[in-house]
Amino acid sequence: MEPGPSKLPARPARWHLLPKRDAGWSLTGWLSFGGAYNTASPDDRYNGPVTFPDRSNQFTLYEAHTSVENKRIIGGDGWSLGARVDLFYGSNARFLTAAGLESTWNGHGAYGLAMPFANLELKTGDVTTLLGHFVSPVGYFIVGSANNYFNVLPYTFEYGEPFTHTGFWSSWQASDEVAIGGGVIGGWDSFADWDSANAGLVDNAWNRHAGALLTASKTNLVTKRDAFSYVGVWSQEPDLTALGRSSRYLQTLVYNVQLTDEVNWVAQSDFGWQADAVPVASGRANDAEWFGINQYLTWQLDPEWSVGMNLEWFRDNDGFRVVGAEPSFGSPRATSFGRGPFQGDFYRAILGGQWSPHPNLVVRPALVFDVFAGRVTGAAQGLPFDDGTARTQLLAIVDVLVFF
Repeated sequence: MEPGPSKLPARPARWHLLPKRDAGWSLTGWLSFGGAYNTASPDDRYNGPVTFPDRSNQFTLYEAHTSVENKRIIGGDGWSLGARVDLFYGSNARFLTAAGLESTWNGHGAYGLAMPFANLELKTGDVTTLLGHFVSPVGYFIVGSANNYFNVLPYTFEYGEPFTHTGFWSSWQASDEVAIGGGVIGGWDSFADWDSANAGLVDNAWNRHAGALLTASKTNLVTKRDAFSYVGVWSQEPDLTALGRSSRYLQTLVYNVQLTDEVNWVAQSDFGWQADAVPVASGRANDAEWFGINQYLTWQLDPEWSVGMNLEWFRDNDGFRVVGAEPSFGSPRATSFGRGPFQGDFYRAILGGQWSPHPNLVVRPALVFDVFAGRVTGAAQGLPFDDGTARTQLLAIVDVLVFF
């Protein structure tokens, strides 16, 4: 049975400096700031492998984000060419930078400047092509704090998925319900032909990150209010030693259904694999695997209030992905939690909400409970939480979003 019409009253539109439109330049963005209270009060002031936020018991500017976009700079009958550039400054930037791009200007340990979008958008009929640097379409959680319900990065995203790509990606709207896409990319979080020594690796190898991106989506799969999507990424990526490169494949499946006008449910699964990624005593290397399941349930109570829940399970099968909470190669001098690797299962439960007294203001409180079930490998011994002494952690997080 289809849900009836929503009983929630309509809200006024959000104000923007230069709103997005079909033609002409727009300027939009947000400020994201707040803090995380760690009940254990660790001496190192890190929330273990949890990001964002990775710092405990202190005020943090997460993102000062600006997006400049023009959907149609030039165009003709059935085609148009647009452009987009996003820049943001804050503590989140350390984890979202690309080697060979932001690594050329980032030098601070705790804050940085990231550019997740710098691309052209070509539309020809039912095909849209992004050329340049753009946010990866993998998963449900995406780059940009304001684009997500919680200001807490899932393990699946932080440790299991790429943030950005450089190259091109074309998507064909085959019908009203089906879209199919593919492209050639420069791998995970990598800009073309970067100097790996300056990016934090020990060799000077040419950037052998060339790979492929495949996407497919279908709306109205089971009901008239759902959507299913697949994203697959293959590329040559660094192994655990960062000395060699080998084949890496990742896929994500996302099912999103609007149960009622007020209640939404999302289920996501990830599976990642890399050949010869983990060195062993024999001198050979073992393949690595990581996988997980992520679920979100949100309920819009009224125009100002909503509540949400998240349950996540992520397994690093070989201690390959969860190695501290190290920033990306695009922030070579940045610092964060550095303990690990951790081999085993991470479990998470989040209960939180959003309060929006004005369309341009959102306050997001949340309780985040994490559990680690596994073992520590490598030289940096210690458990993930509370200065290496605990397998569990409870955070109380509040952040504020101000849109402009």
